Amino acid sequence: MDTSGDNDSNSGEDQTSLFNENISDDLLEFATVKDPTSLTFSISGEDHTLGNALRYVITLNPEVEYCGYSIPHPSEDKLNIRIQTTGMINDE
Repeated sequence: MDTSGDNDSNSGEDQTSLFNENISDDLLEFATVKDPTSLTFSISGEDHTLGNALRYVITLNPEVEYCGYSIPHPSEDKLNIRIQTTGMINDE
């Protein structure tokens, strides 16, 4: 998702509205938390294949302290991924 051109026009909006504009609510949900350095995303229709790949790529960023995923239940078609950062990630 490339939002580099939208930085000036959306400077007053929070990140939640940016995600909701670009991704269907049926595909991706994320919990609202008080700590912006730690978020949990829930992706529908995905399994360990995407979870393991995302976890690996996200942990390559040195500012990521923790990234893990889980499948809540084998009969549930959902992937939960949690990302925790140092809070020092720049918007480049």
